[in-house]
Amino acid sequence: MSLRYALLALLTAQPMTGYDLAKAFHVSVGHVWHAPDSQIYPELKRMVRDGLLVDESVPWGEKSTKTRYSVTDEGVAALRAGRLEPIVY
Repeated sequence: MSLRYALLALLTAQPMTGYDLAKAFHVSVGHVWHAPDSQIYPELKRMVRDGLLVDESVPWGEKSTKTRYSVTDEGVAALRAGRLEPIVY
C-alpha cells in the first residue's frame, strides 16, 4: 500500500487537517511504517492536484486558518481500484 492509499483510507472516515492526518497515521501504523511530514504534506498537495481530495480553509484560533482535506468521489474510486492492485515487493 502506498502513502496515497493510506491517506485516502484515513480520510474516508472524516475530513481532516494535515496535522490530524499525520497524527492518525502515526497512531495507526506508525509503529511499522514511518511517514514524516515531509512526505505527507506534498502527497496531500499532489492528491488535490489530481482531483482525489478537496482542500478548504477552516478557522483556527482568532486570526488564522488551517487546511482541511476531504475525499472526492474520484478519491474513493482510486482507493477501491488500489485495493485490487497486486502488492509489489
